[in-house]
Amino acid sequence: MIPSNNAVSLSLPPKNSYCLMKVFKFGGASVNSVERIKNVAEILRHYPNEELVIIISAMGKITNALEKVVQVFYEGKKDEALRLFEEIKQQHLTTAKYLLVTHWLSCENLPANMIIITTRWYA
Repeated sequence: MIPSNNAVSLSLPPKNSYCLMKVFKFGGASVNSVERIKNVAEILRHYPNEELVIIISAMGKITNALEKVVQVFYEGKKDEALRLFEEIKQQHLTTAKYLLVTHWLSCENLPANMIIITTRWYA
């Protein structure tokens, strides 16, 4: 089920004022492995005193994989769709577990100047 309101609300600065911030969007090949995810963190470390908006979208090939899950499901192959979805889920869990185990302390020290927006897919 996809939620009807998945927008992020950000307040605008007062009229006639300027709010400068950097916006970074990472997805696809830039987040498709542990090494590349570490590279994203390294890029962001270069902006310690700046206001940042960080958008993380699907890991490489995941959007296509999710489309395949839907296609197979609508072809009436429910078991295959569930198997494909499980593969996607396990890939994400494996990556997340590895990063948590190896980088937990660095996650606790994220700069306060970051707004992180992730895209979500609901089943």
